[in-house]
Amino acid sequence: MAAMAISMSQRRLATEDGCKNSGPNSRRHYLGHDDETHGVYMPPFKLSRMMKQVDDKRSVEYQRLTWDALRKSINGLANKLNVTNIKYIIPEIFTENLIRGRGLFCQSCMKSQTASPWFTNVLAALVAVVNTKFPEVGQLLLGRLVLQFQRAFDLKDKPQLQFQ
Repeated sequence: MAAMAISMSQRRLATEDGCKNSGPNSRRHYLGHDDETHGVYMPPFKLSRMMKQVDDKRSVEYQRLTWDALRKSINGLANKLNVTNIKYIIPEIFTENLIRGRGLFCQSCMKSQTASPWFTNVLAALVAVVNTKFPEVGQLLLGRLVLQFQRAFDLKDKPQLQFQ
């Protein structure tokens, strides 16, 4: 774990080097920043302009931009989910590419449930509806929940076990 730690001076150098060092061995790539957005908020109009500028839809930049847009969309829908608007959120969830973003959907549901356990019944209803159309998404979520429970049980992490 100590070998993975990055000093503050390395972080500063990684953000100061700009776009000139964007190879796979660059500091910015090591820190996990996106090549185009640098891991910061980008307004939707700028993001759509960048997506229109990309000619090859198979390029890494375009795939990264669409993945980031899918992640933001799924997280936004999961965050605004509640009892009163679930009937409006479900059709919006099905307009997203849930086959490609099934891991993102599961991660978002798990984080939302951990952040606000009193909405567990609403999240369970959403997952139940998604599971009727895409059983592989429900299977992935169940597998991830079982692994999370096993890890918490093995580590005797009582606070983590209470929320599951």
